[in-house]
Amino acid sequence: MKRISSFYYLLLVIPFLASCGGEEYKKSANDLEYRIIVDKKQPKAKVGEVIKYNVYWRKMNDSLFLSTKDKEIPLYSQVDSPKFKGDPLEVLAMMGAGDSASCKVPVDLIFRGNPPAFLKKGDFMKLDITVDQVLTKEEYDKMMMAQSVSQMQIEQKNIESYLTQNGLTGVKTAAGMYLVTEKEGTGKQPVSGSTVRVNYTGKLLNGQQFDSSLSPGREPFEFVIGQGSVIRGWDEGIPYFKEGGKGKLFIPSTLGYGEQGMGSQIPPNSILVFDIELVEVK
Repeated sequence: MKRISSFYYLLLVIPFLASCGGEEYKKSANDLEYRIIVDKKQPKAKVGEVIKYNVYWRKMNDSLFLSTKDKEIPLYSQVDSPKFKGDPLEVLAMMGAGDSASCKVPVDLIFRGNPPAFLKKGDFMKLDITVDQVLTKEEYDKMMMAQSVSQMQIEQKNIESYLTQNGLTGVKTAAGMYLVTEKEGTGKQPVSGSTVRVNYTGKLLNGQQFDSSLSPGREPFEFVIGQGSVIRGWDEGIPYFKEGGKGKLFIPSTLGYGEQGMGSQIPPNSILVFDIELVEVK
């Protein structure tokens, strides 16, 4: 399941086409240096349409250091006007299905003055883009809805199978997550806007732990319910507990980190399992 990407975030987190030496880059009115590598003569994307594409990051000597194709996570971006001088997404409006292009982008623009060790401040790098598909916003929304429903159904079956195999009784919420109550709390029950403090240990469904507030030096995590400061599964799940309550949250990826995953510890489309203790409701 792929969502419209926050491309400027992906440039930091996920920062085949070799640029032929000697070919000149043009400069757009917005100061983007670019060149079209392949033009399939298809209709070009319009503002408001959504492009499915892959990006390939290269040094100026054409050596590839990262690509979304290798990670099997194509991006989706809605075509829009440039957001800043040299915005590489400006090139999307010059492309159609099957097209490819290359942009020269300042390292400092992308990495905000803190480039990785193999790049230097003041240098340029190449961003090559290949367009797989151009969709209307309506087509994109319909496709995402179908994929979301399918992914949710698959993950719900996996959770139900896990609960059965481990002798656990879970309650399915309206949002599609599952709750296992281990200790009934006796204190206040949080609502949207409540500030809560929670002890937790987060694992994947295979038991691999990725985070815990119980680690040495850590304290219960504090946040406000319903403000979007945590994954949706927490905003939806924590209010089912009363202060002092303990249990487990089984969170489908659609209510967690989705197809993006989170860093190296949470792969794309991961079901999350949280051991929860609601310590305090302020």
